[in-house]
This record gives sequence, C-alpha cells and structure tokens, in this order.
Amino acid sequence: MAADRYEIISPIGSGGIGTVSKARDTQLNRHVAIKRLKTQTDGEAPDPDEECKLLHEASITGALQHPNIVSVYDGGVDDKGAFLIMEFVDGETLTEVFQQGTLTVADFVEITTQTLEGLMAAQELGLLHRDLKPGNLMITWLPSGSYGVKILDFGMAKSAPVPVHQTEDQDKAIYGTIHFMAPEQFKRQPLDSRTDLYALACILYLGLSGMNPFQSDNPAKIMKAHLQSRVLPIRMIRKDLPLPLSEWLMSMLGRDEEDRPQDAAAALDSFQEAIALAEASDEDKEELQQTG
Repeated sequence: MAADRYEIISPIGSGGIGTVSKARDTQLNRHVAIKRLKTQTDGEAPDPDEECKLLHEASITGALQHPNIVSVYDGGVDDKGAFLIMEFVDGETLTEVFQQGTLTVADFVEITTQTLEGLMAAQELGLLHRDLKPGNLMITWLPSGSYGVKILDFGMAKSAPVPVHQTEDQDKAIYGTIHFMAPEQFKRQPLDSRTDLYALACILYLGLSGMNPFQSDNPAKIMKAHLQSRVLPIRMIRKDLPLPLSEWLMSMLGRDEEDRPQDAAAALDSFQEAIALAEASDEDKEELQQTG
C-alpha cells in the first residue's frame, strides 16, 4: 500500500476532484508527489469512475520519459483509493511567474521551445493533453542558474492516433479551462495535436501581454470571442517582439485547425525559422547603423 512506503510531508495543491501532496519515498529516499482523489465526506469512497480516470492517467503517461514532462513513477489502489506517484517538481507554475510580470522576449523563446519539445514527445506517443494552461506548466531552476519547463497533469490526456472527440461530463458540459480552449472544443468537434498548440499560444499571449487573448467578464462572451477569433495582434501590445515571432504566435491562434502548424514538431520548426528571421533582421539593422 502507498502508506507503507510513502511518508506524507505536506500538501502541494488541491483541485476540483484531486489533491497532491509532497511525500518521501522511504525505499529510494527521494521526494515524490502523490496524487489522490477527493472524497465528498470523511470515510466515503472516491467515485469509481474518477478512480478509473486516475489509473488511466498512470497508464498513458507512465511511458512518457522526457525532461519537459513530469514523470509518473507508479499508480495503484490501496485502502484509501486510487493514487499516482509522480516526480516531485520544486518550482513555480506559469500562473505564479506571470503574476510577477510579463515575459521578456528571451524567456518567451525559451519557454516556447521547451514546451514544444515536451509536446512533441507526447504527440509521438499519440497523446493529447487537452487542458494546457499556466497552472500546468512549471518552471524549475537548475544548479547552473538556467531553468527547465515541465508539463504537468495529463489527467485529461487522450491517446489519439486519430482525432478524438471532446470529453463531456454527465450534464454534457465540456471539460477544459475556458481562456485556453480551442474553438473546436467549444464546437465539440474532433480534437488533434493542433488543439494543444492553440492552448499553448493562449498561454504565451498571456505571458507576453499580461492579458488573455480572448477576454470578457462573461464566459459565454469569452467562448464567442474564441469562435470569432476576436484577438488583438500581440505586436500591438509588445512592440519589442520581433515581427517573425509575432506572426508565428498569431498563426498558432488560428481559429481553424488548418491555419495552425500540423503538430508540435512542425510548430517548433516554424518557430526556429522565425527566430532565425528575427536574428537576421537584427543583424541587418546593426549593419545599416554601422554603415550609416
């Protein structure tokens, strides 16, 4: 049982249906994170359907071994219900990072590159995340002073070698976080790797501008803004962002899937091309200044 091997140290966080705690693996003497389902009342067993979802998360993410994705070590069921044993990541979520200010262009490039590399690894296994948001991306500092990006919480992930339909609850409401959901999710259309790219673009837009690309005080209006692609071009807010990078980001926010890169690999290729164009443009400016 989990209690026999793992000593709970402190709570990490709590969501709608689950809790995550920091613990010590007494056999391997390392810190881990334990994810468990909430119960409505003390002594009540967790929802069996939710337990199946949690174990499903372990089965589909256990094969993901990549520095930009949190590792799942184990999963099972004990007298407290289903649990996941995951890599403990000590850092800050992008939600916390964004509260400290907007991203520099250099950090935008770094976070984008690392996140796309993690998504590439997931997509190579046919996995969609389907709930990318700032709280599911964590920055962890390395001894060298640089940082790494970790994609967290594949609880809504889906194995999808072909497009899959949006998950709904018993009341036919769709799962997701409204500010970062792609139009095809609202329309209940089949989803593919381009859905995660749209969510990443929404996150990056927020990080650069300090505001969500599609915003309102009303959820229905936010959904309508997504569907109508009513978004202010990022370069109108961040004039220091080179035009090739601005155009790349806006292409990731394409209302129709066909307007976005095909997958994370294609997105990374086009991003690197945009970086090269931006750097070439800077060199041209320096040369003109020197000759002038």
